[in-house]
Amino acid sequence: MSSALPEIDRDLDLWLERDLSAVAHSAPSIYEMDAEFEQATAILASGRNLLLLGESGVGKSALVGELTRH
Repeated sequence: MSSALPEIDRDLDLWLERDLSAVAHSAPSIYEMDAEFEQATAILASGRNLLLLGESGVGKSALVGELTRH
């Protein structure tokens, strides 16, 4: 019986080392999300971490893409 932990560690390392700025240019721009953008910017500027939760298609990836552009 082999352990899947080395594969999980490798996958986690690959995921954590992603360069989000490289994919930001292909992400859709945000539309009518100025308040959310300002709130996310303020949270990140204060040194806190940001966790985006929401259903599929609500703009989480677009918001991250816009944050990496600025």
